[in-house]
This record gives sequence, C-alpha cells and structure tokens, in this order.
Amino acid sequence: MKTKASSAADRDALTGLASGAKARERFAAALDEGVRRGEAVSLVLVDLDEFAHANRTLGPERADQLLKAVARRIEAALPEGALVARLAGDCFMALLAASEPEDALLAAQSARASVSRSPIVVGKGAARREVHATASGGVASAPRDGESFEVVLVRAQAALRRAKTLGRDRVASPPDDKMILKSSYYSATQLERLKQLAGQLGVPEATLLREALETLLLVYKERR
Repeated sequence: MKTKASSAADRDALTGLASGAKARERFAAALDEGVRRGEAVSLVLVDLDEFAHANRTLGPERADQLLKAVARRIEAALPEGALVARLAGDCFMALLAASEPEDALLAAQSARASVSRSPIVVGKGAARREVHATASGGVASAPRDGESFEVVLVRAQAALRRAKTLGRDRVASPPDDKMILKSSYYSATQLERLKQLAGQLGVPEATLLREALETLLLVYKERR
C-alpha cells in the first residue's frame, strides 16, 4: 500500500496525500535510513504540464477535480511501499526506498504515462469537459545525487526543469555539468548536428547526450 500521512492534519485537503512539513520530515527520515544502510534511495517528482493554462480555462473547481484525478493516477502507478505526497500546487513527490536510479526512472515513466493514458473528465452536465493532461517527471537518487533529503530534492527539481525544457511529457535525471564531450567518440558531422540541435533547444550538448543514453538504457532494461 502507498503510504500517506498518519493523521488528517498531515494530509493535503484536496488530494488526501501527505503534505507539508510532516511529509518532508518523513521523507528525510526514510532517505537518511536508506543512506545509513548503504542502499540507494530515489526521489521522484511528477508535475502537470501547463497547469496554469488549465486552471484559467477550466476554472478553480474543475481544475481541482483534475488535480485529484491526477493524484490518484500517479499514486496507483507507483510501486508498493512508495511514500507519496503533494509537494506544492500541481507537483507530486514520491520516495522509493531501496530503489536504484534506473528503477526510479522506470517508476517515474509509469507515473507520467498514467496521467496521459486517457482523458480526464471534469465537471458535470453542460460544464463537463475532457482534459488531455500530460506530466513531466524528475528523478534524483541518494547517494548518487546527494546524501540528504534537501540536496536530493534540489537535484530532482533540476531534473524536472530539464524534462520541461526538453519538451514536457517526459522524465529526466539531473543535468550533469561535469560531462565532457570527447570528440574522439563522434564524427565531425555528428558533433556539428549536435551543436545545432543544442542551440535550437537552448540546452547544453551534454544534456542531449545524457538524455539519449538514458533512453537507450531504459529501452534495453524493458527488454530484459
């Protein structure tokens, strides 16, 4: 069973998920315990794409219905035992204990896909609308990306921003500013095309290379 807060005071009034300072404390304690045991612990953020636009066009009541439905889909898609919370607004957070980064990426992909698998119906009667929502995800892990909850959260937020920058409706890991492009690995033509694409998207070349590598690893992991 996915884990929520132990009392109503610790829960988000709209979604029923854990929220607030108590949720952060529980996440921090779980991450600290995993690090102490020498286990990988992963943090997953899932954020609705262009929710501000949906809020304006749907109105507050139907937008709230959309958030509730998205929260249910995300929670159902995550692995058993995940700590799940509403971080803020339309951003949801999950902590996966004993979860390597590659496994967390797959879990985040599942949560992302669950949001867009079918339209979400909000409102009734003449106010009924079908919303084709999408979401983006960011994944960071301890100890790879840090050894405290706050540091890993910052890295997961950077990963989420990266997913948004790369086009939304996708999952990403944190950008690695230390990646070095080794020209001996690629032809001059490939390097020039990479440079042009990075310029068009407004992202570092290393970001595109890492995105391609992660996609390749996920494809082969799913085939195993």
